[in-house]
Amino acid sequence: MFIVCGLVRVHTISEDGRDITLFYLVPGDLCSLGSSYIQRRLNFPFFLEAAMDSKVIKISDRALNDLHKMNSCINDYLFQIIVNDFSKTLDKFYKMVCYDVEFRIGTCLNRELKLHGSKEIYLLHEDIAKCINSSRPVVSKTLKKMQDEGMLLLKKGCITITDVDALKALVGEELCCGLPHFGGRTCCCGE
Repeated sequence: MFIVCGLVRVHTISEDGRDITLFYLVPGDLCSLGSSYIQRRLNFPFFLEAAMDSKVIKISDRALNDLHKMNSCINDYLFQIIVNDFSKTLDKFYKMVCYDVEFRIGTCLNRELKLHGSKEIYLLHEDIAKCINSSRPVVSKTLKKMQDEGMLLLKKGCITITDVDALKALVGEELCCGLPHFGGRTCCCGE
């Protein structure tokens, strides 16, 4: 699957019912998980969901097979895509285990800030929790703490970033949009 425009969330559901975001796909990304060939070989369910209006091109298994027959180098390219998808998943789990909730919320808010170009972010606490693989009460408590520190202002259904520099300092410059940079490609915000 090729992402033309928009944002696609790749996620799974754990055995205890938790919705776990694996990674996001941005324009220009190619994802191996859209292939039914790959889906049949994985030992866990996963789902692709548009996180905003998106256009994607689904590449059929037959078309991939025909490409493979015409050019054996396609296997190397597909392997690189699979490794990239796996790397994104490992990166997400690493952040879940090693980074605190405030950093992960900051990353999510920073991504939204860059994607929409507005300091007003219309996300529910539940949506942020889903994005960072946490619970809504933990997100609400942490957002309240960030508000008390003057970084943001909470209103019903809206989070206003009041101190962009503090948000950038929290997440670090290497995560300019909250989306990982892979393969030397420029991220969605052009940095």
